[in-house]
Amino acid sequence: MAFTTFGVEPSDISAAVTNLTITASSSPTILQVQAGISGSAAEVAAVATASGFDTAGLAVDTAAYALLKRAVVMKTAADVLVAKNRGQGDAGAYYFAQFDRIMNTLRKFPQRVQANAEDGPDLAKFIPQQTATELQNIAWYSSISGKIFTGGM
Repeated sequence: MAFTTFGVEPSDISAAVTNLTITASSSPTILQVQAGISGSAAEVAAVATASGFDTAGLAVDTAAYALLKRAVVMKTAADVLVAKNRGQGDAGAYYFAQFDRIMNTLRKFPQRVQANAEDGPDLAKFIPQQTATELQNIAWYSSISGKIFTGGM
């Protein structure tokens, strides 16, 4: 199965990490970083697919695409920093934490990252204007802030 790298280039990794230069002679090299991008993108695509959407069908100008691209950048940046430091220290910890946050959201709340949401994740459900009869079946409970329960009491 072919997967996308979400348009991530080594320059995106350099841009995410202050004072990081990636060249043919750097450690890791540009070829190693490109391989890391592919690996990170495969991991992101696998989680997204398991969560119910087709990453190959995502439009480039959607919020979902941008979020998944950020996940690839964060994971690759973390891997690059670990490689540069030969596994010593916690240089990549911030980037791993950002990657984990995105992946946990994707795993636990896939509805927040819907592929069909052009204007961003669908975090709220809009309720159309209700008639007086319909309003009798909606109850607001102050003990549960902002939750709407429908049905009789």
